[in-house]
Amino acid sequence: MSGSTSINNDPDIFLYSSWLAHQSHYDDYRLSSYERIIYEFGESSQRITIAQNNGLGKGGIVWDAAYILADHLITQKCTTPGTKVLELGAGTGLAGIALAAVGGCSVTITDRAELVPLMIDNLERNQDSVKHAGGEVETPRTLEWSTDENVIAPNMRGAFDVVLAADCVADIYDSSALLHTIHATLKPGGRAYILIRVRIPEHIEGVMEEASALFADAVVEDIKSVNRSSHHILVKVVRTT
Repeated sequence: MSGSTSINNDPDIFLYSSWLAHQSHYDDYRLSSYERIIYEFGESSQRITIAQNNGLGKGGIVWDAAYILADHLITQKCTTPGTKVLELGAGTGLAGIALAAVGGCSVTITDRAELVPLMIDNLERNQDSVKHAGGEVETPRTLEWSTDENVIAPNMRGAFDVVLAADCVADIYDSSALLHTIHATLKPGGRAYILIRVRIPEHIEGVMEEASALFADAVVEDIKSVNRSSHHILVKVVRTT
């Protein structure tokens, strides 16, 4: 792979930034054969190591959107130390772990039950970095999205300052359930950042219509800091009540 770098000549470990700088388009599966990928964040290039498991399907590999979202939030200082963050559809847990390990946030990462062991493994790999930053990641847990906000566990309703979702909008996912889960878990005044890979534009239009009906403030936010955002858009919503 032109311009790419394996770590210490280990073919199973890959330094993500060496590929990102050279690509002209996104191919989410191009790095799926690597057991582990190293990501760098922040001014200090803090490294996060994330393991993948192809046997778990789409949720077991890292999607570019997870890196792009975390990189944007860290670069733009969208959170502060201690910010309570929930990641939905976390998969490997990259975005949430990065915000804890670089931004010092208090993070909860969630997905389907079969992905919880992988998230726990990745948390353990990066626990020293999380502690050094003063962050915290709770034991990863299962959270199924629902349009019925009452099914969300009481201790998670209205509990979070920020909710993240990276590449969770597609025809195979229930966007309405995603948005209602975001609404249920955000505090009044809380913000959600939904990074979407644009595959079918009509999906984006539908999400924006639903988001505008559910939230008083729903906008597409500029992510120029990434410098390679032509295939992704960032939707920001704010819960006002």
